[in-house]
Amino acid sequence: MRNLVPLAACLTAAAALIVLVRRITAAQQARIALAVPAGPAPYGWPGAPVPYGRPAVTDPSPQVAGGAGTVSPPDAAAAGGTIGA
Repeated sequence: MRNLVPLAACLTAAAALIVLVRRITAAQQARIALAVPAGPAPYGWPGAPVPYGRPAVTDPSPQVAGGAGTVSPPDAAAAGGTIGA
């Protein structure tokens, strides 16, 4: 008998919390459903219109020509050496 009052209070509070969360969720979903975008989406965002004359997909960037000769040769007059030489 002594534990029935706190048990009833906890069950009532739990039920009220569940109802409150469901009401808030329903209100947020209704607000989002009625929302209107503030303006056009910036270029590149999903759903943004493609500006006239600008391609939707750009060509890949040209690769830098070069290969093994991209490193400068060592200076012959400089002091020092290589490890293990």
